[in-house]
Amino acid sequence: MDALPTRDDPRGRRRNRYQHAVAALTGLATAGSLTATGWIAGQAAHTWQTAHQTTTGPGGSSSTGNRHPSTPASATRGDDREGERPRIVLRERPTRTRTSTRYVAPAAPVGGGGTVSSTPTHVTQGAPPAPSSGS
Repeated sequence: MDALPTRDDPRGRRRNRYQHAVAALTGLATAGSLTATGWIAGQAAHTWQTAHQTTTGPGGSSSTGNRHPSTPASATRGDDREGERPRIVLRERPTRTRTSTRYVAPAAPVGGGGTVSSTPTHVTQGAPPAPSSGS
């Protein structure tokens, strides 16, 4: 049986080099993929921000304030008149419950049936049945 390669053995040094090379390549691949993911996410955020940017007001501040992106700009301004804004009315709607019962019969009988008992029953068989004539 061969002994395991030691540190001084050329096979052991070659194996250690391969292990270090694999570890280094794995680390580089991980760092590269994380960097690429961050860059792509940053580009997407920048594109979204550019597409949804509104005009800036006086003093260079945005007129949108601290509102959610899906909220219309008119909802955060104070110059809206009460009559122009749509009114939201919540009301209880009638509901109906419909229940259907469907009975499905199997296409073929399942199992042969029978009984279960804890004590075995001995069945004595008599003479076999007479053969049929085939008609």
